[in-house]
Amino acid sequence: MSEEASAKEGEWITVYILYGNQRKDFKFRTNFNLRRVLEEAIREFGLPAPSASEVYQFYYKNALLSDMNESLEHYGIKESEELVLTHQHVGGMTTA
Repeated sequence: MSEEASAKEGEWITVYILYGNQRKDFKFRTNFNLRRVLEEAIREFGLPAPSASEVYQFYYKNALLSDMNESLEHYGIKESEELVLTHQHVGGMTTA
């Protein structure tokens, strides 16, 4: 494989994901977007799929990673770093 093709695919790195009191390691390419990372984490932790009332989020170095379409590389996530996976219940708005 050429260096150019390899660069497009991204380098493989190990990323640790913390969810509650569990910490698991994952292998991802640096060009994987957060949505793909989330799908893998949900499967590995045995969590329910996101719904209209539940949202999963990643934090990296105490900052919310807000765009799930951006890559690990975009956020500067490198080998052996940790992401924190959280979920929150999203309530609907009510009108008086």
